[in-house]
Amino acid sequence: MAGLAAPYVPRAPQETLLYALVSEHLEDFLQHARESYAGPLPRYVEEGSRGYLRCGDFGRGLVYVRCTTCGDGMAVAFSCKLRGLCPSCSGRRMAGSAAHLVDGVLPAVPTRQHVVAFPDELSVSCKDGVPNYLVRSRGETLKVVLAKSSGTSRAEASTRSSGSKTKKTTTTTTKSTRGQKQ
Repeated sequence: MAGLAAPYVPRAPQETLLYALVSEHLEDFLQHARESYAGPLPRYVEEGSRGYLRCGDFGRGLVYVRCTTCGDGMAVAFSCKLRGLCPSCSGRRMAGSAAHLVDGVLPAVPTRQHVVAFPDELSVSCKDGVPNYLVRSRGETLKVVLAKSSGTSRAEASTRSSGSKTKKTTTTTTKSTRGQKQ
């Protein structure tokens, strides 16, 4: 006989440190932002923060669910369903998106995901005043990461990434002879 599922334990966001910090300092933060920031905060920041404070609160609404097999029932509080601040709703959304990708989008073949993060200075384009060598270094870094993860050499990765427009670069090393006897 299969084991019984663990009973549902309602989460208690009001008991977390994050909830305490947001509820205590949200109004002060919003006031500071209105007075000090060059522009207003995006609307979703305030809505998400206020929604998080309402999330999981039985006083704001609930649904009663009952098992059709055994007859057991329980009350489940409404959630905010917002992205960003609420760990529960963000986690549920992330799990749902991942399940959708696995079940309906990605083919049934081995897949790897690589995440490469660059500093903000490298995340903008040349037209925004970033020197070309910074943008080129970002591209070179990506080539190295992809080459290492796929088991190819850097030269092969460079050839693959640039197609038929491959560039050959030659590095010349010179030895300084200043101060040495010839």
